[in-house]
Amino acid sequence: MGKVISVVLPPGGRVTLGRAADATICVEDPKLSRQHTAFVFDKGTIFLEDLKSTNGTFLNGVMITRAPLAHGDQVAIGSFVYDLSIESGVSTPAVPESTQATRAPLALAPDLRIKFDLRASALFTETGAPGQPVLAMSRTGKDLATIYRIGNILNAEHDLERLLNLVLGLILDVVPAHRAFLLISEDGKRLTARASRSRDVAQGAADHAFSKTIANESFHKGLSILTYDALADSRFKDQKSIVDAKIRSVICVPVQSSDKVVGAIYLDTLAQAQTFSRQDLELVSAVGLQAGAAIQRARLTENLRYLFYDTVSALVAAVEAKDAYTKGHSERVASIAVRLARHMTLTNDLVQTVHLAGLLHDIGKIGVAENVLNKPGSLTPVEWKIVYNHPEEGAKIVKKVRNMGEVVRAIRYHHEDWAGTGYPEGLKGDQIPLTARILAVADGFDAMSSPRSYRPAMSERQAREEIQKWAGRRYDPRLVDTFLDLHTKGGVDLKTLYLFQGLKIERM
Repeated sequence: MGKVISVVLPPGGRVTLGRAADATICVEDPKLSRQHTAFVFDKGTIFLEDLKSTNGTFLNGVMITRAPLAHGDQVAIGSFVYDLSIESGVSTPAVPESTQATRAPLALAPDLRIKFDLRASALFTETGAPGQPVLAMSRTGKDLATIYRIGNILNAEHDLERLLNLVLGLILDVVPAHRAFLLISEDGKRLTARASRSRDVAQGAADHAFSKTIANESFHKGLSILTYDALADSRFKDQKSIVDAKIRSVICVPVQSSDKVVGAIYLDTLAQAQTFSRQDLELVSAVGLQAGAAIQRARLTENLRYLFYDTVSALVAAVEAKDAYTKGHSERVASIAVRLARHMTLTNDLVQTVHLAGLLHDIGKIGVAENVLNKPGSLTPVEWKIVYNHPEEGAKIVKKVRNMGEVVRAIRYHHEDWAGTGYPEGLKGDQIPLTARILAVADGFDAMSSPRSYRPAMSERQAREEIQKWAGRRYDPRLVDTFLDLHTKGGVDLKTLYLFQGLKIERM
């Protein structure tokens, strides 16, 4: 026989189990929360209730919040799995043959005594610290479900930074680590912490005092490392980072893409040893393989995006080279539009659209003669017609690029007016795409704040007043309010925008 816990529950009773001394049943198990689980006698039925524990409470291999118990149930709490049996004091109703295959909640009489018996079985396997068995079948099923879930999420995410943080968040959901780091190598030699998470907000995820010795060994040798107590481990106990940070249990696994190790996942606990098990190591190792493939894919996507933005930058430079007065204008419009979109808490996809459309909004001017663009006096009606045509020409150019439909619409309609007096189609109000309305405000503000061949620049205050003056006529009044709020809070700093206009386009 193994470990036995007897729980006596009178009617209406409640018994808690956890590591804390004030728990009804105190069990020395590092995987238990201080108050982990409760057994509740409610209206003739006993319920198992999780107390918002770190590692969860499992009934027959399924994580639960609150569930009724039945004969023969297996309850997994911390490092142990208990079989539920009844010793005395239970009045069990007869169960019809047609329902015997289903779980029947216990009908309880007063003075219930439940025995949880951890006994030798082919289902159990010794793992982790000596004497800490777990239910192999339940743990395997849980880990497979976790790996499947992580795989689905990682396959759907192509942004590298979001992906790195997702990996750590998913790991901390299932492994009892205090801190988690995702380390990436750009040169194949040195590791850099690209993402970090911490369970303890006070500790701070930005604290990067992890064990570089362990991380480098895992990365350079391609090893999955588990140490139950780094302070007592002969390999690492003399390392300053471990001693200073009081690092105890550590898991570190390589992040591998194809046949190349690109980084490492590092987890640890502080001031608490014997926390991780071999199953935890195997699970994180599997996630490391998934993460490696996902990171390789995200890097490829990122590199293609950079190539695309470099091409856009070259096109913008070609247009602005024709007009000395508009140098940097497209970059500043894109930057103002992005800040405005973020201030509106738009989705990342819409922010990306606004950014690209801002960069390319004047691309149609590539076909306008320089003598027209740089003319110091008034334009003739024929010349105005050429200039008015640049949104449509720009839309035609960008339309040839696949998956740019919303960008094309923003470029085509960024000179439409809220009152319906703009061009090329005279759209009115909400008929104008939101992205085009955002560009209109950003474009108008920068154009008025910049010198032109036919007029000097307005001051920033004057440009702001003009934007406000034309609200409801040229500009969406709601967007004007948002812009003014952003400007008041310092979100549109023209000095900074002009200072950096010669640098590469911001890569979203």
